[in-house]
Formats: sequence, C-alpha cells, structure tokens
Amino acid sequence: MLRKLMLGMLLAVGAGQTVRAEVVPITVSDNAEKSESATWTAGTQTFSWTADGAYIVIWSGDGTWSEDWSRLIFTAADLTGTGGYRLDWVFSDDEVVQGYDGFTKYGSPGEKAAELESFLQEHGTDVKEIRLVGQGESGSLSFKNSYLLSPVELSYDDNGVAVVPISEFYPSGGVTIDNDGVVTGDGTVGSLTLYLGDVDFSNLVSAVTGYDVSTEGYKDIFNSTTITTLDKGDVNSWFTSKANISYTDEYQAKSEHVNTVRFNFAEGDAGVGSMKFNSITFTKNVTKGLALTDGMSLNTLPYFVKDAAGEFAVGTNPTWNLNVSIDKVFGDCDNVEACKSYADVSHFGELRITQTEGTPARVWFFNADNTNVVVKKATETEGGYSVIDLAAVKEECGGKAYLVGIKSENSWVDQGTGLVTITALELYAPTADYMIYGEGDLNTTSQQAISNPATTVIDATGLTGSSTVKVGNVGNPNCLFIVKDAAKLSNESNVLVLKDGAYTCENLTLTAASPFRAPAAFTATNASMTKSVSEASAFGTLVLPYDAALPDGCKAHKLTAVTGNTVSGEALTTITANEPLLINGAGTYTFSAENVTIQPEAESMTSGLLTGVYTNGTYAPQSSYVLQKQTADDAATFHKVAEADKQPMTPFSAYLTVPAEVAQVNARLILDLGDGATTVDDVQAATEAVTVVEIYDLSGCRVDAPVKGINLMKMSDGTVKKVIVK
Repeated sequence: MLRKLMLGMLLAVGAGQTVRAEVVPITVSDNAEKSESATWTAGTQTFSWTADGAYIVIWSGDGTWSEDWSRLIFTAADLTGTGGYRLDWVFSDDEVVQGYDGFTKYGSPGEKAAELESFLQEHGTDVKEIRLVGQGESGSLSFKNSYLLSPVELSYDDNGVAVVPISEFYPSGGVTIDNDGVVTGDGTVGSLTLYLGDVDFSNLVSAVTGYDVSTEGYKDIFNSTTITTLDKGDVNSWFTSKANISYTDEYQAKSEHVNTVRFNFAEGDAGVGSMKFNSITFTKNVTKGLALTDGMSLNTLPYFVKDAAGEFAVGTNPTWNLNVSIDKVFGDCDNVEACKSYADVSHFGELRITQTEGTPARVWFFNADNTNVVVKKATETEGGYSVIDLAAVKEECGGKAYLVGIKSENSWVDQGTGLVTITALELYAPTADYMIYGEGDLNTTSQQAISNPATTVIDATGLTGSSTVKVGNVGNPNCLFIVKDAAKLSNESNVLVLKDGAYTCENLTLTAASPFRAPAAFTATNASMTKSVSEASAFGTLVLPYDAALPDGCKAHKLTAVTGNTVSGEALTTITANEPLLINGAGTYTFSAENVTIQPEAESMTSGLLTGVYTNGTYAPQSSYVLQKQTADDAATFHKVAEADKQPMTPFSAYLTVPAEVAQVNARLILDLGDGATTVDDVQAATEAVTVVEIYDLSGCRVDAPVKGINLMKMSDGTVKKVIVK
C-alpha cells in the first residue's frame, strides 16, 4: 500500500510563497502483492525475479490517485540480469498497459522520469496499481528514491519574489533529506530536484539558494545547480555561482519552458557529509506601478548615452548621487561638448527636488538643437521642495526637456559651501492618472490602476525591458496608454506613441458611455466609436472628439432653437469634432474616420443648444434638459433637471440648455425636427405654442417655478395640466 508522506510543511516566509505541491515517495511494504516468481527483500529493498514477467506491486491506489500527479520518478540501482525491467499500469477495469515512455524497458540503473499528463489523458486517472516487472529469465535490482510528483506553482509577491522551501525538492541518488532540511550525502552521485512542470523564467533575474553554514557538523557537499527545460536541455550549469545565480539575457532567452531546478552534490569524499538547506528564492523583473500623487523617481527612466558615432541610445543608468553631500548630483558634463548622456523628461509636467542642506541646485537641459545647455534654477515652494516647470523648459527648448545635469549652484550662492544634499528627485505628469515603469510582469498596484474604470490615461514611457508587457483587464475600454515603443505593451488599440514630442495612435477604438480624456494632441490613423440607438428610444445625443461621416441609416441634427415647449434644429450630413448633436434612427452605428487629430481640450463643447461631455463626474446643470429613455410614444422627450448635482451625464452624450424664461415654465420639451422625426403623436399643442400662465403646488399655493412633486399648471389656453417633477 502507498504511504503518503509529505517531506515538510510550507515555510512561513515574508516573500511570495509557493502553492503546495506533493512530493509523494513510493514505498514497497513487506507484504506487497507479488507474483510467484518474484521476491522482495525488505532489508535491502531488493526486488528479484526468476521468470520473465514476474512482478511486485509498488503502488496500490484503491481509488486514491491524485489528478495533480503529473510526473513519476523511478530510481533503480545494482541491476543484474540481461532483460532489464519495466513498469506496468493496471487500471480499475483491469486494463493493463505494459510500460510507458522510457519505462517500456530499461537495461540500466539510475533515475528515470516520465511526464504523465498525456498518458493519463489517454487512459484515464482511475489507476489501480503500478507494477515493477522483471524481464528476462532472472535478475534483481535495488529499489531507491521513487516518487509521484505534482509541480510546484510559484507565487510571486509584488516585488517579484517567490520563495520555495527545501521540502518541495525530492532527493535522488546518494543524498537523503530529513524534515528539518538537513541533506546528507554518501559520496555517490545524488541530487535534490524541484519539479516545476512548465514555467516561464524568461524574465527571471536571479535564483538564490539559502543554506545554513552555522549548523553543527556543516560540510559544503553542494557542487552545482542545473536548470533544465522541457526538452531536457540545460539553460546553464552554475558552479562557482551555484547558490547565487544571476540570470542574463542569454539564459532568459532559453527559459520560456523550464521544467526542473536541480542541486547537484559532489562525488567521493567531497560528497560525504551533511548541510542544512532552507529554501531557494526566485526573483523576476516586475513592472512598477505608482500613483502620480506620490511622484515617480527620476532614476526609473531610460537613460540615453552617446555612442562613438555621436548617436544616443538607451544605456546603463548613471549614478544618482542622492542622500550625499556632493557638487554633482547627476550628469557627466561641464559644457555641451562634454555632454554624453541625458534623461528624457519631456512628457512630464514638473521636476521636484527635495534637499536637506547645502546650496540650491541648478538643472541643465539641452537646448532646441542640442548645441548648448539651458540652465534653470528650481523655484522653492512651501511644500518643502523646489520645482522645475518642465512646460516652460519645453517652450524654450523646442518642445523637449532633455535633462543633462543637476549640480550645486555656485554663482547664486550666499552660503559658504558649494555642495548640495538632495534626497529625492521626483517627476509629476498632470496628463496621466498613473505611471507604470521598469520591466517584467505587472504587479498588483499596476494592474489595479489599469483595471480601475475611472482611469483614463496610463503613462508607460518608463518601461525599460526588451519584452512586451502583457496588460490584463483594462477597466476603462477608452483608457489611453502612452509609450515610446508600441512593442512595449500587448494592447492593439488606444496606444499613443511618443516620439520627438509628437503623439500618434495607430488604432483609436472608443466605447460609448465610458470616460475619455486626451492627455495631449495626437493623430489617429484609424478612429472609431460604436453607439446603439434602440427602437424604444429612437433618439440619442452624441459628441465625438474627431470629425466623422454619418453612417448609413443614421440621421443627425444640430438643435438650434426652442419655441414654447418645442425644440427644433437643422439636419447635418457630417459630424464635427467636439460639436454635440442629436442622432435618430434605431440601430447600431460605427462612427469611423482616418488620419484625424484629437485635441486635449476643446475650446468649446457646446453647439447650438447642446453641450457635450467625455468624462465621468459631470452633472447636467439645474434647469438644463436631458434626453431620457421613454416609451415608444414619448421617445425623445427632454426632461428638465430639477436640482444641481443630481443628474450624472454619460460620456459621449450631451445635455440641452434653453433660455431661463423657457425653463421656468416647461418641465419637458418635445422635438419637431421638420422631417417627420417628432416625439409625440399629437403636436398640435406644440405648434400653437401654448405657454404656462400660473403654477400651483398640490396644496394650492402659487409658486414661481415648478417644485419637486406634483405641480398644477394653468395654461394660456385655459387648460390645467398636472406635471410631476422628480
């Protein structure tokens, strides 16, 4: 019978913890079932046979097979005879599968491993037993270090750290491990192996093994670490750096499908002894996420270095002399000819400098054509820091802000020292809601910012890795991402590429009812937005940030006048950017355009009587009117907003404003567009321009304007109407 034995409990660690895997030793009981020609010697763990096909049951499931077990490890030693051995599988329906993978027949000792996933998919997981079968007329082998394994699932914390306790490794060969993590070697070939199944290490930075050199009787029997891929190839074998592996670009390129991590132990006298292992810590590159209200550190940005040909390319970050008293905080030049590097801060609004002592700092930027430098002195604020207005720098430097140096101020100094101690250099970008920077996978903070439905702009210009960052759930489908290289993000739309101070977007795809904000003027090669008008409503309001043609079947009107309680307008054949309008005609329409420019802030969002909105949090003003969804015979009625801050507007829609004297007497307005597109069957009252003469509340008191609740309105034609104001 199988005795399930876990090799240790999951360690409580501060970093990312692994999801529990099973390392289940396969043991043979003294009374294990066997055939007549098979012998089991418990003391030496030896299986012998005197007939071809003799077997002993090494695992009996009784329906306890775990579907998580995806690998079988079997190790044999001291093999005799000429026929070798195999493993047979018996299923509950008594189907017998002779051998699997390499276990069909083995003629040599050593550790053998087989992936079980595809095998069990074919035959099912209702495994009854596994048999060790001797082949040939006679033979024997020593049964050693055999396991059923489920892969360890790495769990990284927000810093990209995952810690795997040593209990997740399985021993083989000449090593053993106890529940305290003490590994003992007998001098023969042996190892500890972590089974990962199939993991992606292409963004791994390091793998650090922790072992306790202070334990009694400690001896370093640890020889090397090997990381192996699914195709059985070695990423690399580390010897001198066996416990502190730095993952280079070369190793990352080979590591998309890593299968195992193996600690190898020395042979001979060097491998005899014991040492205590604790864990292995994997660290990967993680994209940072930071709310702009907290600032973004300057040293997270790409740093550009001049090469031998005089061209600038991304290079190694410089030394940022923070928290030290020094005359040069950043930069390598004293004049423009010597400037060989810069940090591009063009897309930020301001640079904040926080210092504790010394002279003020002066900040150097390349001028418009990089032939000289512009020197700026930071402006002190009451917030305890100084500010460089980068918008002013860009105006002076041809639309760019290339930072080439930060130094102590010598010419304007009253103090006796020429040194400065700066504690923080932070960038702020008022055009973005959040920034993501660095490289690797998005951490929790970044993904939460991206999945926030209120987020409209993400600044990703600080991404420095060579691989594409996979963006997960985007809460706002209209969120724009700013990058310097479109390949940095997995998004196929709404990506603004910043180059030479200009923004371009290949595909701008907008969704009605979700917020939109342009961080700067940009051109879109392709732009589109889809909006539906139901048969019940028949009408809708719309505003677009770009010029577009009217789709087939969609009519549009600019609302220009109101007479009595009737709104009229003029038909349109095209849509003009930022000019709201009324559309009618049931259907789903896509408003498309090519090579259009989107402005960050429209001079006006009002056209005729309509005022458009793009963002959430906008309320229709009191006494304005909104188009409400009604029944079929009252489809496009405009209802008056009775109170301020009570009627939220949907992005890409518009509200209607009329003169005060009209709003005072009309709780709702109807349409007469002159083309049959009216909203009530009976328009006689509207065309006669009947007006309200007096208004009374339900108690009979006369009021100057409609009140919330039921209003009794005396009309100019002598009739009395009951009007409800919500």
